[in-house]
Amino acid sequence: MNDYNAWLQWGFFLLVFLILAIWESNRPRRTLSQVKRLRWLNHFSLCGINITLSHYVIPFFAISSALWAQNHDFGILVTLDVNHYIAIFVTILALDLALYIFHVLMHRLPALWQLHQIHHTDTDLDASTALRFHPLEFLLLLWMRIGVVTLLGAPILGVVAYELIFIGMLVFNHCNIKLHPLRERQLRWLLVTPDVHRIHHSLNEKEHNSNLGFVFSFWDRLLGTYIAEPLLGHPAMRLGLAFGRNSREQWLDRLIVMPFRRRLKK
Repeated sequence: MNDYNAWLQWGFFLLVFLILAIWESNRPRRTLSQVKRLRWLNHFSLCGINITLSHYVIPFFAISSALWAQNHDFGILVTLDVNHYIAIFVTILALDLALYIFHVLMHRLPALWQLHQIHHTDTDLDASTALRFHPLEFLLLLWMRIGVVTLLGAPILGVVAYELIFIGMLVFNHCNIKLHPLRERQLRWLLVTPDVHRIHHSLNEKEHNSNLGFVFSFWDRLLGTYIAEPLLGHPAMRLGLAFGRNSREQWLDRLIVMPFRRRLKK
């Protein structure tokens, strides 16, 4: 089951990545400053480490957790005997809200920010940035999701649906894609668009502590962390953080040890 889950998720990720990478290469929103070949090599290498670690360190994935909860009649939704279709809807919303809260904590708690900052030191933003997470953050995210699924007693279909939605949105909202302005404004009322998420990667501290949602944009609107437009505008805004901006800091070895080399401030 675990191997099947992994192949399903990563196979879907690669398919979405390929489609969106072609799209952004044909309709770029901004001109990138780094050499794509080296940057992508580092990001895919980091992704490979994360996949390997998750396979050996975490014995089961969220889908397996849902199966366990179902077989043992465990979890809030099971106890309340919630209608199956409503339970699927609640699962999707609950997992996305949990991810929003997790993301807030990654920014607010210094120890977690030390891990999350490698995602923010990317001075460009494109589909490959979706791969740029420190292995320890990646493992924490998996454990969080397993915990939420188990506590909820989430239905398997709800977990599968959210996993696929999340994977697609993770790549989409990091893409360097130029959308039609009207379509983008309509889409952002429900979903996190590339323009909305790009603000979160701004060098401006207020902006990179905003727009913390991954799939649905209404969490930010409801909880007061939403910014509609960057101060300098999308073409002129600077991405990344004040440190780690030189090309050597973007290499895999530096990204892995970044949280441990020194205590860096936002």
